Amino acid sequence: MRINPKIYRAIDSAEPFETQEFDGRKIELYFMNGFDGIQEEFIGKGQFAVWTSDDGFNYRMLIEEGYYNVVGELYSQDINKIWVEFWDKTDAISKKFTRFFMIPMMIIVVAVVIICNFLGNIGSYISIGVLIASFIAMLLINTRTKKAIMQENVNSRKMIVEKIGQEHFDKLLEAQKEYMDEYYDKLYPSEEEDEENSDDSENSIEENTIAEEELENADSNENKEELEESNVVDEALEAVENTDSEENEKKEE
Repeated sequence: MRINPKIYRAIDSAEPFETQEFDGRKIELYFMNGFDGIQEEFIGKGQFAVWTSDDGFNYRMLIEEGYYNVVGELYSQDINKIWVEFWDKTDAISKKFTRFFMIPMMIIVVAVVIICNFLGNIGSYISIGVLIASFIAMLLINTRTKKAIMQENVNSRKMIVEKIGQEHFDKLLEAQKEYMDEYYDKLYPSEEEDEENSDDSENSIEENTIAEEELENADSNENKEELEESNVVDEALEAVENTDSEENEKKEE
């Protein structure tokens, strides 16, 4: 099945980090981290692994590197072979929908509309009725097609579970979820963290302001002792030294 063909062609010059071959077919694996724009686009959609194919026979997969290091077993050759078979079945279902339902229905609708043009007002009502009926039929057929594809997806998942075992499969899914949650937490910090950082920044500014006011109001010698005890910033120490030098100049005068 053709999937993201433009992306497939866009990475022609890149070198895959792994190549899987079976039944005369080839799957090339690439880290998406090296492709500007692609990672941001699909990570934003919640996709850490992206299938691509230009001819529906050979495939290229883009995977976020850290994600692959955690759950790479889910993308082994045996597992990917199951997914390729799923794409083949999906392609067959889609073509069946187009060949046996979509095209004949469009031909019938167009023919009826043309004929109804010669029937006056009655023909207009018939055309509207045919269009509405065809639209409803299209929705029903599309729903049935999606259900068929979803069932094939469920069957593929069952085959994967049988191959690696339910317990191990669940552990991989848990590791997958943890990694994705941590990734998005770093990518999109929560509002609470932003508020905490803002509060910390405001508190720091208030503390520095108070320290500066105390330095201005206190005697210079006392200020030095307080600064040494509290490890106040170097800028404050320089301010105190400048104050001392000004007082010494006044005494000499």
